[in-house]
Amino acid sequence: MKAGAPKPYLVRSSEASLKALVGKLKAASARPRVFAQAFDPGAIVSKRHLELAWLLAESAFRNGGNRARTLENEALLRAAATARIGEAIRRAGARSPQKFVLLTDAKGGRLKRLLDAIGGTAEKPEFKPDEKEVCALFGISGKLLENYSLEELVLEKVALSGA
Repeated sequence: MKAGAPKPYLVRSSEASLKALVGKLKAASARPRVFAQAFDPGAIVSKRHLELAWLLAESAFRNGGNRARTLENEALLRAAATARIGEAIRRAGARSPQKFVLLTDAKGGRLKRLLDAIGGTAEKPEFKPDEKEVCALFGISGKLLENYSLEELVLEKVALSGA
C-alpha cells in the first residue's frame, strides 16, 4: 500500500447501536478529515481484501467512476463486490457496534480521538472468516474452493464487480 493508505484495526467499542456508532464515526472523522469505514469482521477475508477495496474506491473517485458520494461508501461497495449500497451494508457493513473492523487513515492523535469518540479500543485484526458464510455472501461455489483459496475467490469478485 502507498503511504497514507488506510490500515485495518479490530475495534471493540462501547457503543450501544450501529446507528450511534456510524454517526459518531462520521462526526469524529469530519474534522480533521480522515477516512474511516466500519466492516463486519466475518465478511472480510484478509487485509488484502480491504486494501483492494480501498484502491478501487480511490481510483473510482480519481477517474470519475464512483457510484457513492463518499470514499467510505465507495470502499464499502467495493469490499462487498456490489453496486448497491443496501446490499453492501448487508454483505460487508459492520453488524455489531461492539466489534468491527475499522479501516482508517487516522494515525497517532487522530486515531486516538476517533477511538475515544466511539469508546473504542483497537488491535491488529486476525482475519478468520467463516468459509460457508463468506461463500454465501459473495455467491461463491464451494466447488471452486477445490482449486482456489477463499481469499483468491473474494479478491476476484471484488476486482471484477465493477461496483
